[in-house]
Amino acid sequence: AEVRRAVQTGDLSRADALLDAMSNRSAEWHYWKGVVLQRKGWYEGARQHYGTACSMDPGNVDYATAFNSVNNTARGYGQQYYGNAGQGSDVCSICGGLLCADCCCEACGGDCIPCC
Repeated sequence: AEVRRAVQTGDLSRADALLDAMSNRSAEWHYWKGVVLQRKGWYEGARQHYGTACSMDPGNVDYATAFNSVNNTARGYGQQYYGNAGQGSDVCSICGGLLCADCCCEACGGDCIPCC
């Protein structure tokens, strides 16, 4: 109850300290740790704690909702900074294209005119 109040009033440092002082790391503990981390903007840590809460109590809708929420937030965060990553512009696609171009040049004896 104290952790919930601290989170609701925005006192994340207090909520974090209260959680760290607890020895019982139940599904609810992991959920609230995830809430604190998510509000601090630490999405990967939040995702891990929500995931642990979900695996400890798979029937809890609140835990599943929080887990899905942080995954959607993290996807948006990554998209904002990495653009179209994973949509054909990754390093493997670039290397594959260069290998293909190199093979084409070797097929004509290396006498081909460079395109760039």
